[in-house]
Amino acid sequence: MHDVAGFGGKARRFEEVDEALGEPLSSLCFDGPEERLVLTENTQPALLATSVAIGRVLLEESGRRPVLAAGHSLGEWSALVLAG
Repeated sequence: MHDVAGFGGKARRFEEVDEALGEPLSSLCFDGPEERLVLTENTQPALLATSVAIGRVLLEESGRRPVLAAGHSLGEWSALVLAG
């Protein structure tokens, strides 16, 4: 698994995405090629996966639970996933 600077072993979140999709989205996010990553069919799940991974790390490290979450467009899906 990739060791993203400042993210350490927490990149495990991306393994969950790879398993759910049945393909290595993590490799595309971390290694490219950028030409494939910028395609909407790849960008949308990559943004969702990254947002959720960051959100989960923040929740785990802070020990706090938000009282509300909101997002617009794709951000709404991230908020819904993080809300449980």
